Amino acid sequence: MLHCEESSMKSAWLFGSFSKEAVSRGLRKTRWIQKKLIYNIKWNLLYKTLLVRVRYWAWALYRSLDIGLSFIPNNRFQLGLGFLIVSFHGPLLRSS
Repeated sequence: MLHCEESSMKSAWLFGSFSKEAVSRGLRKTRWIQKKLIYNIKWNLLYKTLLVRVRYWAWALYRSLDIGLSFIPNNRFQLGLGFLIVSFHGPLLRSS
């Protein structure tokens, strides 16, 4: 992509269509756009990968704190109750 633009701009400069400064400015602009696109693609992929991992670990944590498959908290009270039961069951089971 960049090679075609470079050769067309250089040939245009050779035939007198553009000044040398305009060609170099155009080449700098296309290189800057390419670097920016590559940078954005890398960060976008990294963000999506991290987002998937965070979602997976959040779901795993939620399922590990869940009491059973039938208990799915649908409000804050049930969720708090589930955390309390899990937190009190741990010390009780360890002491016995």
